[in-house]
Amino acid sequence: MAPQIVLGERSHLYRGVPRWVIFDAVGLHLSRWVHLHPGEVQPKILEETPPDGLVWSSLWPISPKDRIEIALAEDSGDTTLSFKWLSETPPDARGIGITRQRLNKTFGGDIRGWLASEEAWQLSAEGPTK
Repeated sequence: MAPQIVLGERSHLYRGVPRWVIFDAVGLHLSRWVHLHPGEVQPKILEETPPDGLVWSSLWPISPKDRIEIALAEDSGDTTLSFKWLSETPPDARGIGITRQRLNKTFGGDIRGWLASEEAWQLSAEGPTK
């Protein structure tokens, strides 16, 4: 088995959002806000360490061994989500750039839109699930 290398990593800050809300969003509710593009599949949860983070499987069937490690940290009611994209078989430079952009849009835009929705507020009013 080839070693996995980090091909992308970034952090996103969610002001005023508790860590457990983000944990539930990226774990339990990801099908509600991850907007799949053609050729993508819904990631599966490979590992969980509530409330500190989890690991997603690949969104891309062409690279099934890729992993996305998600770490969460809370400070004064704000949560930072940091992700790492790891792969044994990296694409070319263009593919790396496209994938980094895709992951940044997912964690920097898609989840923010869902967190602002009425549905997310209703689910968060129920409290942490783990």
